[in-house]
Amino acid sequence: EIYTLSLHDALPILISAFRTFNKVRQNAYTLNIIGLDNKDIAITPEDNIHLYGYLDKADTADNYQYYRLLSEAKVIINPTEHWAGYSSIIEAMFYYTPVIVSPFSSFKAEFGDPLSFGRYFTGGQADALSECIRETIESPRYLEQCIAAHTAVKDYTWDNFINRLLQLVQDDLTCSTR
Repeated sequence: EIYTLSLHDALPILISAFRTFNKVRQNAYTLNIIGLDNKDIAITPEDNIHLYGYLDKADTADNYQYYRLLSEAKVIINPTEHWAGYSSIIEAMFYYTPVIVSPFSSFKAEFGDPLSFGRYFTGGQADALSECIRETIESPRYLEQCIAAHTAVKDYTWDNFINRLLQLVQDDLTCSTR
């Protein structure tokens, strides 16, 4: 399965790219889109595209659905140029999922260029995105990309975040009293 985020601007490119990619593979893959539902875009059953709308992780059923989709994903895709979906991408990476994302500055600064766990997508062309999907999923290094995705964010836990935040506050208080 392929997982993606809400992509209002890039959705037509993603769907076209997915259809091209999947047609060659006899519709072996499914594209799961979280954040949009049937009133946002018309799709047909033969597209192997499923729209889940907004999934609220505070709701038990939505939480289960969200993490089921995430755990089964082969790749997370967000080709939107001006919307990173940063926390969702990081969360997918924690679950060993390679990424295809636009090269937004904060992501490049944190994880470098090129990515060891996926691809940056630029250009806005469906054929190029289809090729990115193919290169990621069918890479002989696919398993290495999965491990690299997790390794890049394995320390991004709530405990580590809180400890870092408390350290920053403490440092700020120390500087203020000088």
